[in-house]
Amino acid sequence: MNSSTLNTMSFCYPQSHFWRCSLALLLLFWSTLMPAQDPIAQMAESLKPNVFAIKTTFEDGSEEKGFGFITGEEKGKLYLATAAHVVRGIELNQKAKSIQVKFFKDIRWLEATFLYHWDREDLALLEMNKPTFVQWRSDCADFSPQNLQKVRFIGLNGNEPAWVYPGSGEIFDVSGNAIQFAIGTIRPGTSGAPLITEKGIVGLITQDEGGISTALKLTQIQTLFSGGGQYPYFGLQPLGGVVATPPINTNVPVTVTQPDEYGLVLVKGGTFTMGCTSEQGSDCYDWEKPAHQVRVNDFHIGKYEVTQAQWRKVMGSDPPNLNFKGCDQCPVERVSWEDIQEFLRKLNAQTGKKYRLPTEAEWEYAARGGNQNNSYKYAGSNTLSEVAWFTDNSDSKTHPVGTKKANELGLYDMSGNVWEWCQDWYGGYSSNIQTNPTGAGSGFNRVFRGGGWSYGARNCRVSDRGNYTPTDRFYNLGFRLAL
Repeated sequence: MNSSTLNTMSFCYPQSHFWRCSLALLLLFWSTLMPAQDPIAQMAESLKPNVFAIKTTFEDGSEEKGFGFITGEEKGKLYLATAAHVVRGIELNQKAKSIQVKFFKDIRWLEATFLYHWDREDLALLEMNKPTFVQWRSDCADFSPQNLQKVRFIGLNGNEPAWVYPGSGEIFDVSGNAIQFAIGTIRPGTSGAPLITEKGIVGLITQDEGGISTALKLTQIQTLFSGGGQYPYFGLQPLGGVVATPPINTNVPVTVTQPDEYGLVLVKGGTFTMGCTSEQGSDCYDWEKPAHQVRVNDFHIGKYEVTQAQWRKVMGSDPPNLNFKGCDQCPVERVSWEDIQEFLRKLNAQTGKKYRLPTEAEWEYAARGGNQNNSYKYAGSNTLSEVAWFTDNSDSKTHPVGTKKANELGLYDMSGNVWEWCQDWYGGYSSNIQTNPTGAGSGFNRVFRGGGWSYGARNCRVSDRGNYTPTDRFYNLGFRLAL
């Protein structure tokens, strides 16, 4: 007989204390059996080190509180998910003065840094230096929520964060990117907390009003945080260690190579009609005419626009007057065609590769989907908002690359976000059939393509084109690599 049993037995005597004894034994019995009887509670218990409480103080002095959980780790940094309104305010327009997080069994509030948020999903990405005591669990992703599935959450005890998981609830709708669930014990202040099944984290709670609540699916968090595998912000995997990847264009037969950190897609050559084709309708400008047949050979092109972080790694600093400074995964902008040539010289010296800008013909062929072309008006869709950040949805800024739908070749942001420089001198089109054209033989302006965050739908079509002098720098003009 161990000491805990002796203590409990001594508590039970004399006989007049029978009911107190019975209650103590019942609580002891229940506390030892509940995790075994409830696999969701057992999973929640194991995930407490992954979960943090968060409080944000805004510049106007107001505060917002919630929870969040770790999604990734790299080079001494933790990457954290929470609800956007916890760090941006209910209207998603407040600026945080400080963001602090507290982990399980720690008494300290530690500083975290805001990286980005997605308004529509009510999702925010944070980073922080990893505390030495944090040992978190990565094999906890549940990417398959089901109707009628039982769930719990880790959240509040009264008004204070206590990493409790009070009561279970049930999922009743998993359509789209949201999970609708019913749970009576959820309270305001739990936004950002993980929604948990017996397999692990299935979503992030964005509505914490009790009764009927909403969570963002973990699959959508993975898609936004990983950017098709480009970023280290998402490292969760299912039990068993089988790494899941976002379901992006899984049926496209292309080869992806990754020389250095620049993921390039192999585009198989072919013949296409360049310029004002029928699906463009009356939106065509004169400079897109005449439509003409072009043949291009195989080439590689960047899956993403070159980012601020990639530019800084090669050049040692941001471009002068970078407009949206501080968003490492946003496309670099305010770079001239000549600035890019210097970037390419340094990059090629560092890597031994022969990176370059795509020709205008290569760019349009890739934007149209190459030999997988579905004759879309924009790069990957006839609905621009699916594939592009443009004037109607950009909130007057660039966005991290790869956060919209890719085109048929798995290329992101070929429409919108920033215009992209091409190699060619600008010149008028000819109706003649051409093979691997490189534009005008000489000129004053270089070509750029694709539309940008500050432009409308007409300019984001795959056939529109623009031109500036090689020394021009603008806040909506960047580039992607070719090889």
